[in-house]
Amino acid sequence: MKILISAFTGPPHQNGVANVAWHHATGLSKLGHQVIFATTFDERRRGKSHLENVRIEEFRISGTPLSGYSGETERYEKYISEFDGNIICCHAWATWNVDHAASSFQKNPCTAKKVLVSHG
Repeated sequence: MKILISAFTGPPHQNGVANVAWHHATGLSKLGHQVIFATTFDERRRGKSHLENVRIEEFRISGTPLSGYSGETERYEKYISEFDGNIICCHAWATWNVDHAASSFQKNPCTAKKVLVSHG
């Protein structure tokens, strides 16, 4: 299967969402699935489009639901709406990756299952 895992944080960050979402991605990859990990841009990943057999797509987006989001929100929404895989899984809640994915789900013509994973 082709699976998109989306999280507002990921390696090299060390926090609950980053760790769970990354283990989710690498675990599915080890089972033979094609996994893409969509997350916030981090300079420390420079030149690394893949880690542990997981393709990484980075987006320069920041902000909160209260303050608003800025950056590549339109590029991320387009990416979600054009994803042609089997599953889109978004980690966390009230974060840029979930808020902008949810608004793009209805624009996605494929039959990918959409999964929201709450943390806390």
